[in-house]
Amino acid sequence: MKHLLNFAILLCISSSAISQKNNFKYFSDIENAHLQKLDRIDGKLFALFSSKYSFMAGLDPQICELDDSLNCINNYLLEPDIYYYDFLKIQNSYCFVGVKFPKTLNSDSLIIEHRDLNFDLISSIAINLNASVEQTNTIIDDDSLRIFSTIIDDKSKLYILKSTIPLNLNFNSINHSIYPTNGHLLLDVISSNNTKNQYIGYFLSGVYQMDKDLNLLSKLDTNLNIGGSGSVIKALDNGYVCFGQTYHKKAYGFKGLGITKMDNDLHYLSGDIWATPTDTLLYPALSSPIVSDQTNYFVTGINDIGLNAFQSTKENTIIIGKYDKDLNSQWIKRYNGIGHFVLEGISVDGKGGGCVYGFVRHAENDFIAIPFIMCFNSDGNITSYVEQRPSVVKAFQLSNNPARDYFILNNVYEKGHCQYHIFDIVGHELQTGKIGISENLIDVKSMPPAFYNLVIKDRSGKILQTEKLIKVE
Repeated sequence: MKHLLNFAILLCISSSAISQKNNFKYFSDIENAHLQKLDRIDGKLFALFSSKYSFMAGLDPQICELDDSLNCINNYLLEPDIYYYDFLKIQNSYCFVGVKFPKTLNSDSLIIEHRDLNFDLISSIAINLNASVEQTNTIIDDDSLRIFSTIIDDKSKLYILKSTIPLNLNFNSINHSIYPTNGHLLLDVISSNNTKNQYIGYFLSGVYQMDKDLNLLSKLDTNLNIGGSGSVIKALDNGYVCFGQTYHKKAYGFKGLGITKMDNDLHYLSGDIWATPTDTLLYPALSSPIVSDQTNYFVTGINDIGLNAFQSTKENTIIIGKYDKDLNSQWIKRYNGIGHFVLEGISVDGKGGGCVYGFVRHAENDFIAIPFIMCFNSDGNITSYVEQRPSVVKAFQLSNNPARDYFILNNVYEKGHCQYHIFDIVGHELQTGKIGISENLIDVKSMPPAFYNLVIKDRSGKILQTEKLIKVE
């Protein structure tokens, strides 16, 4: 079904704005953020730090260029208040795709930016989707850029926005199709090898071929029952390869991960299953669980995400596999957890190895989400691991300090059952109160000007954080 999409175009600008560039910053010194993408472009390794989640400390979105030791040698600030999903190089420029989440529900705006090779903004467009954005995917053909956006309003809808190359943000073709169930939520999409303007989509319900109007033509023919979360890429020789959750007796129910190779008509060619009886659930990386270099495929997942991947505190294990072009396993390695990992994706280095990335929580740091990168060589052995230095992370942010009337205490990670205590310099407690899950105003109008100590405790009395306060007249 093809319709003209009645989007409200909110903004389309041409700008000479220069992205702020700062030289050399250790990865471990980057404030708590979401590491959305790690990609090697023209021999350089770039990390996309997206806008903050509610449980993460404030950080404006930025691109970091990393050296071989994973130090950020150049970083470029992007637009604040945008959650960036992806960026791609298109000829001699970049395209960034993200979403701006408003304070009102179900009115997200899709943001598309055109930036030069120095990441300076050339132009941008904001499109009000009048719904909640669940997923975005971007593909590049020979002559066009297509952005697939799955939104949820009263029904699940999938939109395609098309722009010509060279990129001009003039989207002259917008289609949408309404799918009857959430089983047709699109997780990943690539262009078809067979026919121009046809696509291969990885949905919650399986892998399908679609025509230009998003009608489902055929489904992956395999007894592995690929579905759930996953991704699909083009095969190194011919056809396609997908990696995701699978339901099969060898997977002990719906607990395994499967890698499958298929021909251009989605007929099954070969595959492999990851699963052990002790695995509670295997789950692929969120955005890019499968990639390839010139000769091999690399896939990654974890063995347990808990009831909520973004809040769980249970230690889990990273799993990485390497396969040749015929899906013969080269190695599968498990890296026992040192915390609770959430995997965003995997990238390759062009030397037979690569890196996985995402964020991790440690018990000794109150399970605050910390971005990490772990790199491995062609044999699957770990060559480097970096994460944000825990000492720079604070669960409570103090502002308006010095203050005349009140201090502001922001509960960044929405920790519950906490109290603040204010002491004078000799240790007398002058004020105490409960800390809410968001922003807290601490009234000090009645206190004389002086230096004070702020102590934050949990309900067991454990000290979580201390701060110096300055009360002025």
